Amino acid sequence: MIDHPTLIALANIPLLEYLDLSRTQLRDIPPSMLHTSNHLHVLNISFNLFEDIPKALEATHELQDLVISGNIIQEIHSSPHVPSLVRLELSSMPKLRKIGSRGLGNFTNLKELVIYNNTHLFEIADDALVYEGEFNEKTWPEIKKLNISYNKLAWLDSEFIANWDKIEQFGFDENPWVCDCQNQWFLYELIPAIHKIQPEEAAKMKCQDPIEMRGISMLTLSKDGAEMRCLDKYGHHPENDGQVLFFLLIAMLFCVPIIVGSLMCYKRTYWRSFPSGPKCSYQRSGSLETIYHQ
Repeated sequence: MIDHPTLIALANIPLLEYLDLSRTQLRDIPPSMLHTSNHLHVLNISFNLFEDIPKALEATHELQDLVISGNIIQEIHSSPHVPSLVRLELSSMPKLRKIGSRGLGNFTNLKELVIYNNTHLFEIADDALVYEGEFNEKTWPEIKKLNISYNKLAWLDSEFIANWDKIEQFGFDENPWVCDCQNQWFLYELIPAIHKIQPEEAAKMKCQDPIEMRGISMLTLSKDGAEMRCLDKYGHHPENDGQVLFFLLIAMLFCVPIIVGSLMCYKRTYWRSFPSGPKCSYQRSGSLETIYHQ
């Protein structure tokens, strides 16, 4: 919590351009604290206890660089309207799992986005950066630098960025990318765009799943014009069915003789267990009334 004397002190620095409030156990920011800082350009509130992006950021006037890494945000579904913001860093958040629809859409002038080393971040919505205007028109910021390395992303939609060719710096490696039809656009559009300006970065991108493609370079697939298949809806792997059937057939060939032999042994043992009894002979009289037993 920021105490009153600190608020007064900050208010008396009208030309304040850089403010570092990292590692101060903040949970919220009073709107009045930022309203008087007309020239604040850089704000670092990393490694605090924020559960959401602070609404008070709307009180800033010229904020260009926001570092909110290391907080305990779990999901991002909305953001304050800060049209002056150019750079945003959301990294090293141990609880961040999802950036939802239009979650970052109010940062309309964003040029650099760093979403790095969030070990549980598995989803970024295709319209996470979309701003919807008064008449429902949709716009995307013109991102120039994008780093989404070292997360848990398996898929990414092509509509996440309006124009991939305009990006000047990429960071995509160390994600468990799935090489399937949903990510086919990687081979057609993304990999060529990365390779054009950062060949070494394109070479780092590899398939994690499905298992038979693990470790394969996406750059190689892109150059070969590969078509990636769609994975089974229920997670089945039909490509392994032939191998499974082969082993089943071998098992049956081994089991059938054993079962037949066991049945024959059982049959012999069963009939031998009955003792031989006295023989009986029967004689029928003409009138069918006499039965003689010997």
